[in-house]
Amino acid sequence: MSGRSATTVVSGTLGRDEGSAGPVGNVVGEMGTGNGMMGGMEQVHRSARHAHGVRGLRMTQPRLRSRRSNVLPRFLSLAVLASAALVGLSGCDQGGSDANVSRQAQVEARGATVMPFDQDRTTHVFQKTATGGVQRVVAKDAGDAQQIRLIRGHLEKEATRFASGDFADPMAIHGMQMPGIAVLRSGARRVHVEYAVIRRGAQIVYRTAEPALVTALHDWFDAQLMDHGSNAHG
Repeated sequence: MSGRSATTVVSGTLGRDEGSAGPVGNVVGEMGTGNGMMGGMEQVHRSARHAHGVRGLRMTQPRLRSRRSNVLPRFLSLAVLASAALVGLSGCDQGGSDANVSRQAQVEARGATVMPFDQDRTTHVFQKTATGGVQRVVAKDAGDAQQIRLIRGHLEKEATRFASGDFADPMAIHGMQMPGIAVLRSGARRVHVEYAVIRRGAQIVYRTAEPALVTALHDWFDAQLMDHGSNAHG
């Protein structure tokens, strides 16, 4: 077999295997004849391996893109879940606020049937002390003589009732199970109750030497303070 004939055979074989000239064709063209054929064949094999490696790399790229494409939907799903959780929490907070407003509205409606003064034109004050506490009701306007008169007449009657253990009026407004009320009713004789006129209204002072009764008075004050909302303070 001549050198030219060998070159032709190699070229034809590579052409069928690779499907195009490309870098392999160039190598074949430069192989020459005789002893150069073996060196040329080695170059052909290296080029073929390189070409195969490039094709292999290209085949893995779609799988990499596929993995990356799965990340975004998962991230978006987590973001949606987080947003839903925040909305849920916000709804819970709003629900609690609405419940407080509804409770205060009920207290005002019931209070209007028990207390003769206008709750929006007056303020309840609940001050805790070491021996009990002081309950005050004052008119918001110092010149509102009508509200001041109604406050004083109501608290004077209530002081007499509380001293005898009669808490029917506050229970009608705030509920039969008011905190501290059971202890106060049973221990009424051990609590000193004193009514007094003050500027813009009136007050009732409660004093006792028994810690349990002091605690009951404080619990009772807290319940009223919460129910009266913006029309009361401690």
